[in-house]
Amino acid sequence: MKNIRKKATFLGTVLLMLVVSACAINDQNINAAKKSDSQANVSQLKKAPEKIIVKNTYEGQMVVGWVERVSVGDLSYKPKAKIDSGATTSSINADIIRTFETDGKEFVVFRVDFEEDGGEHVIEAPITRWVRIKRKGGDDEYIRRPVIEMTFCIGNKKIKEEVNLADRGQFIYPVLIGRNVLDGRMLIDSSKTFTKTPSCSN
Repeated sequence: MKNIRKKATFLGTVLLMLVVSACAINDQNINAAKKSDSQANVSQLKKAPEKIIVKNTYEGQMVVGWVERVSVGDLSYKPKAKIDSGATTSSINADIIRTFETDGKEFVVFRVDFEEDGGEHVIEAPITRWVRIKRKGGDDEYIRRPVIEMTFCIGNKKIKEEVNLADRGQFIYPVLIGRNVLDGRMLIDSSKTFTKTPSCSN
């Protein structure tokens, strides 16, 4: 009977040791896993943040001053032009000689006088539409002027856009370059003038 009790006690002791050993191993595994997770978190925190790439929406756009020399149509003279982001449509100083209609299409014959080049230039072009322009100094006085398409050369950019034929005789600059020419093509540096020389190839 004593032998049986001794054996039972011995087996109980061995079983208890196995249980304790298993618990210790399990605790070690849990601690190792926690340490591994902690190291992973620290590693992620130390990892450099990803670079955010911002696309430059102005890429490829030419920077011009607020006054530039420009080429107008096929004319050899390059008048001064005010580059104005406040104007919707470009404008050129012109004296309307007459308008006429052929085959349902309206045309205008106008005279351009840039004064500085000492010569007048008579041009004929189809009318794309008409606009009302407020008279300078007039309260509610408007004048109806034709709009045509004309090619401008600014720097190395050749651009064909609408231009209204206005009486700009009272203004300093005979040509006004508006947003319809600037949009997506040019940016204005308001601190500079005459930064570009018209150099468009035919």
